[in-house]
Amino acid sequence: MTERGSDLYQKLLTQIGRKIRGTLDIDTIWQQTVDALGPFLNVTRCIIYAYKNSSPQVPVVAEYRQKPFDSMLGHLLWLDDEPALAKALEIAEPVIIEQNVPLEKGASLTGSKLPSLSILAVATRYRNLPNGIISLHQCDRSRQWTTDEIELVQEIADQVGACVAHVNLHHELEETRQQAQEATRLKSEFLTTISHELRTPLNGTIGFLKLILDDMVDEPEEQREFTQEAFHSSLHLLSIINDILDIANLKTHNIQMELSAVKLDELLSAVEKLTRMQVEKKNLSFSIELPATYDKIILYGNYQRLLQVMLNLVGNAIKFTNEGSVTISVEVLKNKVVFQNIELPGMVKIRVDDTGIGVPLEKLDKLFGIFNKGDGSLTSKFGGTGLGLPISQKLLEAMGGAVDFFSMGENLGSTVTLTVPLYQEPVLTYSPA
Repeated sequence: MTERGSDLYQKLLTQIGRKIRGTLDIDTIWQQTVDALGPFLNVTRCIIYAYKNSSPQVPVVAEYRQKPFDSMLGHLLWLDDEPALAKALEIAEPVIIEQNVPLEKGASLTGSKLPSLSILAVATRYRNLPNGIISLHQCDRSRQWTTDEIELVQEIADQVGACVAHVNLHHELEETRQQAQEATRLKSEFLTTISHELRTPLNGTIGFLKLILDDMVDEPEEQREFTQEAFHSSLHLLSIINDILDIANLKTHNIQMELSAVKLDELLSAVEKLTRMQVEKKNLSFSIELPATYDKIILYGNYQRLLQVMLNLVGNAIKFTNEGSVTISVEVLKNKVVFQNIELPGMVKIRVDDTGIGVPLEKLDKLFGIFNKGDGSLTSKFGGTGLGLPISQKLLEAMGGAVDFFSMGENLGSTVTLTVPLYQEPVLTYSPA
């Protein structure tokens, strides 16, 4: 920068640098810059535009202005319409535009299309990457920007660009730290839940077998009952271990499955049979509603995995419904899809509706996280690992389908929908709307 004959420019640089380095709020950095620079250079308007990730638009995030000019704060400008701004971002040097457009008497002084006679635009940068633009307007007269003024704005832009980048990095690191802490907390909670879930069936198995081994059972029927309870506890334990292994395999994309024709009626019949005891124990109403067809509905998937998914979803519906009903309904969607380079005739949507406890609206988006649960206290009360939905989601995606969860809120029931590709198009007795 050339000899100025005064320390005013250096004083301004020091003042702005001290202020913007003393805050971690980007809006404050922007505003303090224009509040200091605008009056110092006595410009009509001093504006800062934020710039991110090659965006075609830039918002006005800070502004100093003289009267009678209206505020542009919050305006969103297209770079294609603002050659000075676009060029400043591109060439990494100050850009000067002399428009020489006289201000007509009574003309409006609003918006981005001001009759600016002189514009000086400088991009704020860090490591040669732009993150904003400082734009000075002289709208009431023609102005020749001096070398000292241009260098001053350039130095301020460099300081601002570095401060903005550091603040962004600080916020990103802070967000990453909080996410890591939350992940650690959720994993710890998950491990605590899993440990409890593993101990419960294991203790049951050990307890019943010990009674038998210690000759505490006199009647053959009682011995058979205890053996059966130990067997059921072992199956429960195996189911939990399989869930954990599935999650590990799904996270590493290491799960393999063979896809073939699956008869929907056989699948749902198995679901009804395997959940009947749970339904009767809670005295719930259970129904399956199929569309009227002349032939069977055939899915394209893996029978065992589809059964696993259905048992997860229906089991959850039963678990969290204390009274009322659980209903499975089916809809055929005749829109051709392509999965694994195979054209299939459409999809089947299966709905599982319940009248249970529902899920608060603010917790719906957390249900599919591997270490997340809608409500930890409910999981503690009702049992379970919280892995059912994320496992079902990944398994269905591997078969070309999807799963969604809906609830109007707490105590308003829930609806889970899953889609699975059709293997062949069924002939319906009516045309779906």
